[in-house]
Amino acid sequence: MKVAARKRWLYRSKLLAFTLLLSIAPVLILGGVSSYTASASLQEEVDAHQQSILRHMQMQVDEYNEDLRQAGIIQ
Repeated sequence: MKVAARKRWLYRSKLLAFTLLLSIAPVLILGGVSSYTASASLQEEVDAHQQSILRHMQMQVDEYNEDLRQAGIIQ
């Protein structure tokens, strides 16, 4: 009787492990894909914002240089 109980316990533990694997794997895969997608999207937004800041700074420097030229300080 002990051998039958042990086989049944072994079968149940294998079934439990397989069921856990089947239920956890999709969650991990979907989480990884979502994380990658969100990271890429966020990086694009940061890059666009930094480009905007750089263009604004370039415009300010150009305006400053033009003011200096008009004042006759630089040629």
